[in-house]
Amino acid sequence: VGAQRFTVVGHSMGGQVAQWIASHVPERVEGLLLLNTVPASGLPLPPEAAGLFRTSAGDREKQKMILGLACKKLSPEALESLLKDAGAVDAASIEQAFDAWTAGGFADRLAKIVAPTLVVSTDDNFLPPAFLRQAVVAPIKRARMAHIPGPGHYPHVEHPQETAAVLSAFLAGSAPA
Repeated sequence: VGAQRFTVVGHSMGGQVAQWIASHVPERVEGLLLLNTVPASGLPLPPEAAGLFRTSAGDREKQKMILGLACKKLSPEALESLLKDAGAVDAASIEQAFDAWTAGGFADRLAKIVAPTLVVSTDDNFLPPAFLRQAVVAPIKRARMAHIPGPGHYPHVEHPQETAAVLSAFLAGSAPA
């Protein structure tokens, strides 16, 4: 799009991608917003959970189980929407994405991030606040954390108004003068 400077927003694995961008072109990133982000160091899972995630392509029941473990307050309509989206992702994409976000491998680059950074945590069982504080907030110089109590992994779906308020406040504060 030709933008020379920009704010990067990422959720989950998209948050890991956002960290990668901010650590590789720090002079271009003016703000970094990470929502239940996978850390740059990766997210190792117990073997049974890893098997469930990595082999979930095309398996509605496995995908429903994953959402049941990760989310706290999904409406039936939101669950159906997420399952529809998940059902459209092919196996190779799921496997490769899983391998990338569990392995990480660039935590040593987080010190290069200079943009104001907000790490948003929730009551996500896989990415608890204390873990995000240690793995993501601590290594980034200008990072701080906000917590939205109640939702699980998809706060923008489970608690959209509260999530929008936190994100809007950060974006308003990180806009260039």
